[in-house]
Amino acid sequence: MSASPTDAIRKRPAPRGTAAYPRKRANKACQVCRARRTKCDNKRPACGFCEKAGTTCTWAPQDLSSFDPASLAILERFDRLESLLFSSGKVSPSEGQTSSGGAATSSPSHKEVESRLGCVQGSLINVRLEAVLQWDPIRDLVNSVVPPTKMVCSPATSFQQASNLSDEFNMSTCNALLENFWGGVHSKNPILNKDEIKRFMHQVCLDGISWDAQSCLVLLICALGILATEFGPTSPSHGEEHDLKASDRRRVAQAQQYFAASQKRLGVCLGKRGILEAQCFFYCGVYLSTMMQPEPAWSMFLQALACCQSFRCLAHAGLDVGSSSPPDRELDSVAVAEESTYWTCLKSEIESHLDVSPPGFRTIDLWYPRKFPDPPRNSVTDTDRSWFFYLAEIALRRLANRIMAFISKGLDLSIPQEVQSAYESAAEFEQEAQDWIQSLPSPNELERYQDDVLNFILKGHLLNCYELIYWPFVNHVINGGQRDPISDEYVKKGLQAAANRIETNQPGFKHRHHGTYGMIRSVTRSTFVLLAACHNNSLEDLMPVGWMGLLPCVDELLEFWEDEIAAAVKWREMMKVLVEEAQS
Repeated sequence: MSASPTDAIRKRPAPRGTAAYPRKRANKACQVCRARRTKCDNKRPACGFCEKAGTTCTWAPQDLSSFDPASLAILERFDRLESLLFSSGKVSPSEGQTSSGGAATSSPSHKEVESRLGCVQGSLINVRLEAVLQWDPIRDLVNSVVPPTKMVCSPATSFQQASNLSDEFNMSTCNALLENFWGGVHSKNPILNKDEIKRFMHQVCLDGISWDAQSCLVLLICALGILATEFGPTSPSHGEEHDLKASDRRRVAQAQQYFAASQKRLGVCLGKRGILEAQCFFYCGVYLSTMMQPEPAWSMFLQALACCQSFRCLAHAGLDVGSSSPPDRELDSVAVAEESTYWTCLKSEIESHLDVSPPGFRTIDLWYPRKFPDPPRNSVTDTDRSWFFYLAEIALRRLANRIMAFISKGLDLSIPQEVQSAYESAAEFEQEAQDWIQSLPSPNELERYQDDVLNFILKGHLLNCYELIYWPFVNHVINGGQRDPISDEYVKKGLQAAANRIETNQPGFKHRHHGTYGMIRSVTRSTFVLLAACHNNSLEDLMPVGWMGLLPCVDELLEFWEDEIAAAVKWREMMKVLVEEAQS
């Protein structure tokens, strides 16, 4: 006798655990989304809505009492696996959460952008001057002046080197040069201990210049102390400009004596890893940058970074500076010096790499430590401002790296989803830049950049971030991309940032320091961005007011430095051709 359907149903085994633990589906939503009765993407520690709205994302404790034993066992295993992953440092809690939205395209959050930081193809970060010169509206005119293969920067002037140091190398001379160095160089990168440097100088003056790293560092400090001059707005007449150049040449010739002597002792630093060796290579790079020699300077910064690899702050936990040390560890002067020296070498190598773009290094590492260097524990009454500047500059470097990581994605702004992603990312980066301004001890002081070199440098870095934020929109529209009201707003901001860069940097146009070469390139790039937009012939309504009146200042800048920067002559010729074509 066959079983009836009713008997089959009655004999079907019951679902597992239903007798004691009826299954229950968890309602997953944060308290904010639950109150709004909207779908929550369940991202932790903050869901997508709370992160964008800036609200505190809170979660109700999950009730597991009604879960069956198998589900509880699975959840326990997941908890154990998650804790193992997080404790190993391979995954952070914010990275371990995934969105439940599926295929929807959204803007990368701050943490998502950070997770992508690392080595990227340099060609994907197409923000170099050479890339702008090949933009569609100006490519043919630029190439008619000089072929792209010949646009190579090299020092145009070789300064005469003296064979020996002067006999006046004494403590009085060293103290004077140290004061110049401390005010003009060290204030931008406070990585040295003044008392220690004075001891080095005293020993060199008493015992003579030895063949060791201490003597090498003292000679480099003296060379940079000679080149260091006061910063301030200058508009010299033709005769005064001639005197300014003559005085500069005398200082360069004198500084070259000390630098040449330091180079003979630099060999003792090769093959060693230590803080003194890293500082010697770093200041070699600073000197070469000051002398408008970017390629040799970059190689020195790279070598300095290699010397930092034995530092304690990099010894553990995947190079996350400070992350492996307990928070209550006793800081000492060596730890502070190591952290600050490493950060200084890191940001200098990245900045010079972007300017040089060495052909054998096609990738650039945008990674940075999460932890800022610790300031000295002792009283630093005369250097407090230098440390505020130093930490503020590092924060801007981190922001610029994140923006460049986003640019390297190469979003196609002709695709609506990617355009929306670019809009949201630009708004997020704008807010971060504004937050940075408000985090300064005196935000309004940033506008006093005309006579304060630290504010001048920070203002320049901030403008660079703004130019990078709007770069994808400017690049897309100038090269024939479709316009829309939101994109036009970002393009207008980008072109205004380019004009602001030229105007803001004018006080430093004729001031020699290790950032002058980068400033010249960035100002020239901004100039060609404006000229390319002008030659587009459809962006007149987006051009900054009075931008054409800034170009003579750029021409004077390039003329002033063309004896040392060979490419400056070519850039002036290109500008002349483009301006004449625009005015015809």
